[in-house]
Amino acid sequence: MMRIDPTKTRRGAKRFVEYFLLDLAQSLNRRGLLALVPWKFIICAAVGAAVGVYVEPTIFTDRGVAVAVFSALLTFNAILFAVCWGAFGRIYDILREDGFGDWLREKRMTGYYEFYVEFIQLTQMLASVAAGVGLALVVVQVPTAVMAGALGVAVACAAYAVWWTTGCVHVMQDLFEQRGKWVALRRGKPVTESADG
Repeated sequence: MMRIDPTKTRRGAKRFVEYFLLDLAQSLNRRGLLALVPWKFIICAAVGAAVGVYVEPTIFTDRGVAVAVFSALLTFNAILFAVCWGAFGRIYDILREDGFGDWLREKRMTGYYEFYVEFIQLTQMLASVAAGVGLALVVVQVPTAVMAGALGVAVACAAYAVWWTTGCVHVMQDLFEQRGKWVALRRGKPVTESADG
């Protein structure tokens, strides 16, 4: 059986997909078949569908209100993006540190952290694009049903991006745990997988 080794692949879409499949395989080993069910996506899609179905159609007849709704979503996504980039910058600083960063590279772990950063960034970009498309549809004045669908998609994407934004916290926590293990190894202390540093 061929094993995927994304560390040997150049940066880009292929490497991203390889890390995604490797992460999925590891989740499958840990959690079984439930790992294949995209619960977060399903829940966020359900929330978006509910918004699209139950939103008051009259908000789309008043262009000012519709522009305000999609502008608010776009602004929210932009703020979320900015906040996360602060965390991303810190994560990349840690990954490039002398000593600890070198140890992570030797263990072939930096690619995983970079993959999660890219994935979180991708969800936020999709949310921003969905809100931007909704705003553009208001300008071209499409039918109300299309506007409701666009709002549902924009809300679903924003909810999914928010959910994955918590991944920034998890990545930082994991990095601090790995730093604790690295420090313990440098001091010659035994390290277990459950150690938090």
